[in-house]
Amino acid sequence: MTGGSWLCLLAPLGGTILITLLGTRIPRVAAAWISTTSVFVAFGGAVWAFLGVKSGPCLINYSVTPCKRGELTTAWTWLQSGNLHVGLQLLIDPLSTVMMLIVSGVGGLIVLYSIGYMDGDDEERRYFAYISFFVFSMLLLVEGGNLLLLLVGWGLVGLSSYLLIGFWHERPSAVQAAKKAFVMNAVGDATMALAFFILIAHTHSLSFGSAFSVHLSSTAANLVALGLLGGAVAKSAQIPLQTWLPDAMEGPTPVSALIHAATMVTAGVYLIARTHPIFEQARTIELIAAGTGAITLLVAGLIALVQVDIKRVIAYSTMSQIGYMFLGAGVGAYANGMFHLLTHAFFKALLFMAAGLAIHALAGEQDIRNMRGLGRLMPFTKWCFLAGALALVGIPPFSGFFSKDSIVASTINIGWYGSIFWACGIAGAFLTGLYTFRLWFLVFPGEPSPFVREHHHRRCSGRRAGTPSPTGSSPLRGRSPPPCRRTRRSTTPRLPRCSPGSRASQSRGRSTPNGRSRFRPRPSGAAPSSASSTSTSSTTRSSTGRGPRSRTVCGASSRSPSCCRPALTSGRRRSKPEVSCAGSRPACCAPTSSSSPRAPPASSSHS
Repeated sequence: MTGGSWLCLLAPLGGTILITLLGTRIPRVAAAWISTTSVFVAFGGAVWAFLGVKSGPCLINYSVTPCKRGELTTAWTWLQSGNLHVGLQLLIDPLSTVMMLIVSGVGGLIVLYSIGYMDGDDEERRYFAYISFFVFSMLLLVEGGNLLLLLVGWGLVGLSSYLLIGFWHERPSAVQAAKKAFVMNAVGDATMALAFFILIAHTHSLSFGSAFSVHLSSTAANLVALGLLGGAVAKSAQIPLQTWLPDAMEGPTPVSALIHAATMVTAGVYLIARTHPIFEQARTIELIAAGTGAITLLVAGLIALVQVDIKRVIAYSTMSQIGYMFLGAGVGAYANGMFHLLTHAFFKALLFMAAGLAIHALAGEQDIRNMRGLGRLMPFTKWCFLAGALALVGIPPFSGFFSKDSIVASTINIGWYGSIFWACGIAGAFLTGLYTFRLWFLVFPGEPSPFVREHHHRRCSGRRAGTPSPTGSSPLRGRSPPPCRRTRRSTTPRLPRCSPGSRASQSRGRSTPNGRSRFRPRPSGAAPSSASSTSTSSTTRSSTGRGPRSRTVCGASSRSPSCCRPALTSGRRRSKPEVSCAGSRPACCAPTSSSSPRAPPASSSHS
């Protein structure tokens, strides 16, 4: 059991150190697999610790009745000041092992998913070093054997989220979102630190056993519980410190899945469950936590109804579901809140990863109004997303029904305010169904929209951010992964090159050593075709100097040189068009008007 806990904690840290030290000496895919393997090794250690808890002895100096099985292991005394002794300790009990399994298990699947999602990114090694460190930070938070180690893990989780949310640091919006998340979480860290100072003043210890076994005065208990609640509210994005979570969608989609499903936002619920002896001494603060969760689940559900970004809809659903967990923990149903945390981790990770597939297939598009009919082209993703949606709504026999229903049922027998909490839970479930099925029906069923047919599976060579949309009608808000191997059809077409193997060069002449085609000019007495007449008239209009100059090149995909594609180029206005055809100028290379962004190719016969 002890060996499994240390293996679970240190494996992701070892992966981070190894990737950092090797740097560019290893390929990107090697860094990805090092990170993935380290997290799955951590999952193996978590399973080892979980199996050992069943047969382990009762915890010593842990004031819990009945006996709670587990083990407290100490590596060395880390900090000593007077009567205060803080060791590098790990606590392995049922609560910590459940969190270890969630963080390492679900986190490992998300990191494995990242291998394909981040393929080709220029900073892929840095990404996997960050994400392994993120998993290590969360494992330190849940395995820490005293409140100081919990606070260290708490701060490292905030640092890791700052690094991952702002991973695409070339984009100003990502940098702003990362700073907002860091500052808001720092507020929660400060309130937790103040609570620990009060606890040290009254108990002279930060160990779970000593701090929880001492009966605090009413004022001290309320202050400590209020400080802990401030940290939980900030980390779990509950009202009024919730605005950082929707902006955190600026990071890569796997980061969003990891933050929402397995790490960070679940830390607040774990903190309340871990420190429940203190909250039970401050019953008023505990009910405030329940009320905060009830308000958040309603407000987040209403906001999700009007969102058009697919990731933001899922982000607000996370806020709503965390509100359910706060509601359960606030009314004393800690097991029910943790059960919903467990089920939520799986179906929320499924929703984010399915949404990531949809975004990736559409070259970065996240507007659900442009994604109609995607399920016809991606049936597997469609049904996976539907399974996660049914679990999120709480339709039996999916897991969300059992976990959410138990929380709502636990609010009935706690007094008149329990009826208010019950009504909020029922209303929140109704709102969850509305925004979830709105999202699903807008994106997946029906015939594919023209946007979906045009952009589906535009495979890209990298996932660097900050590049504007190639089209003017549907901006990708800087989230597209350029450069694409097959670019979109834009209003300013790219310049095709005349290649020796093109049909134009094969039909009208031989290719020169520099790769350009040598065309034979049209006889002076030959009548121009309709396409040539149109091009000639366009040349007369464009040669007046109005509009940008145009440059035409021979289309490599055309059947004959009478079909040349114009392209608008930036620069000074010229009275004469610039032509890039080798040899004498054929009649086919007459430029088109600058007012027409793209001229259709003429249908000339193959000579």
